[in-house]
Amino acid sequence: MSGKNESAASSKAEIFLTALKLGCIAFGGPMAHLALFRKVYVDQKSWLDDEAFGRTVALSQLLPGPASSQVGFLIGWHRGGALGALLAWLGFTIPAMVLMVVAAMGVILVGDLSGSSWVQGLKIAALVVVGDAVFAMWRRFCMDRTRATIALLSAVVVLDFASAWISPVVILLGGLAGHWWIKNEPTASQGTGLKGPSPTLSRKLAITAVSMVVLLPLLGWAFPSPLLTLMERFTTAGALVFGGGHVVLPLLEGQWVATGAMPEDVFLAGYGLAQAIPGPLFSFSAYLGTWLNPSGNPFLAAAVALLSVFAPSLLLAAGVQPIWSKISSWPSLSGAIQGIHAAVVGLLISALLGPIWGGAVVDGAHLVLAMLGVLALMVWRLPVALVVAGLVILAQGASL
Repeated sequence: MSGKNESAASSKAEIFLTALKLGCIAFGGPMAHLALFRKVYVDQKSWLDDEAFGRTVALSQLLPGPASSQVGFLIGWHRGGALGALLAWLGFTIPAMVLMVVAAMGVILVGDLSGSSWVQGLKIAALVVVGDAVFAMWRRFCMDRTRATIALLSAVVVLDFASAWISPVVILLGGLAGHWWIKNEPTASQGTGLKGPSPTLSRKLAITAVSMVVLLPLLGWAFPSPLLTLMERFTTAGALVFGGGHVVLPLLEGQWVATGAMPEDVFLAGYGLAQAIPGPLFSFSAYLGTWLNPSGNPFLAAAVALLSVFAPSLLLAAGVQPIWSKISSWPSLSGAIQGIHAAVVGLLISALLGPIWGGAVVDGAHLVLAMLGVLALMVWRLPVALVVAGLVILAQGASL
């Protein structure tokens, strides 16, 4: 019995430490995070195969909230149940949360840090990481003209129509296109694609989890207090985010800046930093909670804000996953899943060509650093953390 307990503890520790490492090097936004997740969880650790990973990604794209955090949460669930899911989410989120709390403290003490040269170095690093992810996922999921067409058309649609709803719409259209055009092709694997049993919630607990998405904001309305109001506003924003983590920013700006609770320059300073650090963009909530500090304890406020903005997406993922795991494995959905894979690649391309490139490469010096990063990461295959650190140091030395 003690051997089984030790094995279970070791498994939980591995889940947490793996996610913690990912949280320290996951630059480039949710699509780049997903490429990194696939490399670690599918290729290196074999906790699930490409088919199961694709189904999990597809579910995350169709639910509100941060896709990469939901995928990591569900992979942790597959590996170690509810505790494994919580540990996977904590490991991936803690580095970003710590950085954003420190950033908020820094802004309070010394002012706006968003124009610093090291921040520009992080943006260039994000460009390089996303470029590597585009290349890897293109080779994996766009191996013929049909998938390549779906991917490129998806990128065009996302770039041309700036809307909070465009990403889930593109995913849906990619699935429909795949169902029509590649429906006769077999899936890459049979079964769940998961290594070992995959724990799921009972029907009653699944309904409870989904119901909590509605009940949590009601607590803030029914029992107004500084912390519960903070929870209500962040929970509401987290439940309305369709189309990626960036969508939460205008929602939070409306909650805090438009109401006069926070100066716009302070909000934008955190916005710039949140895009430059590794981990989920939703960690921006920890920055806001620290600065707002309605309870008199900035760390408590940061924790409440962070948990609240993530709660709807994680509760929905846990509640819907048992149903999704059944219907997504139907043979009739094989083409649709493959079409969704291609559409996700298109989203990654749009992220590379849109905000990431625009924020990273402003002049020739930025382009030179980006090329050096590509050489280091994609040609010499140096570790991501080393490449990121090098680009930050070079940007600081050049005072970009």
